[in-house]
Amino acid sequence: MAYAWFSLGGNVGDVDETFASARRALRDLAVTPPRVSPMYASQPVGGPDQPPFINQVVGFRPRFSPHATLRGLWHIERDHGRSRATEVRWGPRTLDLDILIWPETVSADPELTLPHPRLLARRFVLTPLATVAPDLVVPGTERTVAQWLADCPDTHWVKRLDP
Repeated sequence: MAYAWFSLGGNVGDVDETFASARRALRDLAVTPPRVSPMYASQPVGGPDQPPFINQVVGFRPRFSPHATLRGLWHIERDHGRSRATEVRWGPRTLDLDILIWPETVSADPELTLPHPRLLARRFVLTPLATVAPDLVVPGTERTVAQWLADCPDTHWVKRLDP
């Protein structure tokens, strides 16, 4: 099985430590060691006035189904202080985990749309994904991640952070 790809985002608290902890937790959902992109700072898209987000992409061969993996992501988010019930849409958060791409899967399921419905219009996700999987063809399209990034309409800034 090919890799599934996930995004990590956050702009509240110690994001470096939160991401490190979340990556450790993600290992329980994987059958292979993860591939990890560099971290990027990005301008928030939508929502209230807030600090920049930190973003990263992780890929691995998943141990579970897409829906079981999604439930695992929600559990990891809760463990890191996220409350989807009380947060502001596109507002500040400690941790946001999304499934971006599931191997060879296109789905319009109400609970889980794959690929992620805003993937192709979000520079803050395409940029780190292109550093680890530029030649990956996005399921349901005939174009690679690098091609989608080159044509991305998003004009928000994204800046690679030093290691």
